[in-house]
Amino acid sequence: MDRIQAMQVFARVVETGSFTRAAESLNLPKGSVTSWCSSSRRG
Repeated sequence: MDRIQAMQVFARVVETGSFTRAAESLNLPKGSVTSWCSSSRRG
């Protein structure tokens, strides 16, 4: 996943207030969403 996609995932987490709801709305596994947000924080 590139940075833009990771930023879009992170934005969806913020919008929905939940990793689970963000993952569901993006049709992605929750673990993937959590990982991408976590790795983007580390830079």
